[in-house]
Amino acid sequence: MNSDKAPQMNDLFKSVEQRPASATTDLEEALRLAEYRLESLLELSQMSWASVKEIADYILERQVHLTRSKLGAISLLNEDETALTFQAWSKEIRQNASMGEGIDLWVPIESTGLWAEAVRERKPLIVNDFSESSLRGKVFPDCPVEISRFMSVPVFDGTRIVAIALVGNIEEEYDDSDLNQLTLLMDGMWKLIQRRQSDKALRESESLAAIGKALSGLAHDLRTPIVAIGGFARLVQKHMGEDHPDWNKLEIVLKETLRMETMVKDMLDFARPLELDRSMEDIERLVEDSLAVVESATREKTVRVQRQSSSNLPFIFIDAMRMKQVVINLVINAVQASPEGETVIVRSHYKGENLAIDIVDQGCGIPSEKREEIFYPFVSTKKEGTGLGLAIVRKIIEAHKGQVRIFDNPKRGVTFRVLIPRS
Repeated sequence: MNSDKAPQMNDLFKSVEQRPASATTDLEEALRLAEYRLESLLELSQMSWASVKEIADYILERQVHLTRSKLGAISLLNEDETALTFQAWSKEIRQNASMGEGIDLWVPIESTGLWAEAVRERKPLIVNDFSESSLRGKVFPDCPVEISRFMSVPVFDGTRIVAIALVGNIEEEYDDSDLNQLTLLMDGMWKLIQRRQSDKALRESESLAAIGKALSGLAHDLRTPIVAIGGFARLVQKHMGEDHPDWNKLEIVLKETLRMETMVKDMLDFARPLELDRSMEDIERLVEDSLAVVESATREKTVRVQRQSSSNLPFIFIDAMRMKQVVINLVINAVQASPEGETVIVRSHYKGENLAIDIVDQGCGIPSEKREEIFYPFVSTKKEGTGLGLAIVRKIIEAHKGQVRIFDNPKRGVTFRVLIPRS
């Protein structure tokens, strides 16, 4: 071999030896991350026992590790995409924001800065030089964390954004691989949450069917003696004057008998199959008629009811009597929940392909973990309630193929939203 070429060949051999080593390292790192991601998704699929908070905590830990980030957060959005609740957050965020453990932090979208920028943009965001970004100065005001780089991914359910993930402060730069890691994890999280909701709904349906069957038998057994008690009490009272010493006692008997008759009626309404008598109805007129029924209750509590509606709402195919029952029940609940002197808002409008009726109260709110329970039979926060009102409300709405949802108001209280498909 030519001695002049020997050094060149040696350099070539060294280059060839080095390149496979570097490529091997990159390949090993890619395989390690892929294995970790698959392991994460497999474990996630087996977490049907976990709460939403536990699922979010698990995903947060994995997404921070997979993207090599130093901080992260996961939030869920409300129905209108107007507010988010932080479900999980890394230690650095928690320390700077003084967030508590195991509680939801509810924040209006307009107050979140970059934390919800992906919601406003409706697409994933990567910012690798935050100091030069137009988002600088938009950091969540109650969480003064230093941000150098960040990446945010929204999760869509159809056209609605239901969740958002954010990671930040990677040492290098975020790239498409990091974006894919985060997207896969968040999609997996939302699918699990949906599966849990479906399983829970199925269990509740089976449970409610059993309760309904038991209530039907109980209501029929109670109805005859209660009617007899009420009838005889009225007959006895008719033959005595108001100055009789037992008059007030019979008044109490009649009042309690009437309450039990109402309870039996509610039991039968809940237990029997719901057959709708549909017709094309003017929803504006229906709501106005319903509010006229509850006018005395609003005067007694000195709570004002403010009516808001969209113009030119078309007629809708519903059972008018049943839908009035829904509106009356929800408005009375809102009035009773609101302090004296406050205003309950009743609003009707279209939300996508649904008619929406919102009943907005000014009460103390309903904890998120209790919002499903209040629709169970015999669950009531009122001393004189039967505990079947909201259960019947949901039954009527679901018979119309609709939904009833609850979300927080910006200041206080909650909004009950009834959604009925237009078609």
